[in-house]
Amino acid sequence: MIVFLKSHENASISNPTERLHGAVVKLLARGLNIEEIHGPGRARFCLSPIFDVSLNMVRRFEKNKKYLFRLASTNRKIRDNLLLQLTIDPIVVLENTAFEVCEVLSEELYSIEEPATDTLYFISPTTFKVSKTEHLPLPEPTRIAKSLSKILNREIVLPAIEEICVRTKAITFSHHVLIGFVGYLKFNEPLRELAWLHFTGLGYSTARGFGSVLVRGVHPNEKRIKELHEEFSNLEKKRCGD
Repeated sequence: MIVFLKSHENASISNPTERLHGAVVKLLARGLNIEEIHGPGRARFCLSPIFDVSLNMVRRFEKNKKYLFRLASTNRKIRDNLLLQLTIDPIVVLENTAFEVCEVLSEELYSIEEPATDTLYFISPTTFKVSKTEHLPLPEPTRIAKSLSKILNREIVLPAIEEICVRTKAITFSHHVLIGFVGYLKFNEPLRELAWLHFTGLGYSTARGFGSVLVRGVHPNEKRIKELHEEFSNLEKKRCGD
């Protein structure tokens, strides 16, 4: 789902992604048990940073200007509950700034074009946790395979890499800055299982803005969501000079 927001005032928020995570969890907790959000059996979801309409991550907001974020999950309850809460109260407060939800695009029907599932587009910084204090901001194939295997609860072997283009990008939190990578990764043959990452995200802290991934060949039926996904993907290719 894609949520469009308008700021009620000019504002600068140093950690908008962290604030958005807190606001979304608070909304979800109105209709779900907290264990479903934070417990061991929690529903996995992927929350992007906030982007402007040019799809750039932002920390400065202008009054009445439109912004957006993406939320994806394999659990329908996450999407449906967030939609319900935003319908009841379409105001999201980040720090001390109120944002009005002006539009929500949602889709539950997707088609998988299996021969095209060979490319991952990392539209938000992605990183892998190596230890309690170390993270790896690189698309290391064994880490990708390990994450996907954990999601599917079976071993996944990735095809060889055909093309890769990434660059580092950071997300600022209250007490630290965490670096990830954005860009794209193309394998030399398709792998249908990659489609799961379109909905679960990849790597560390996907619920806090990291690891939002689009997978080539995964097509939402909703036209405007499909167009936005294409814009995100094309932007990552353009940034890499493709």
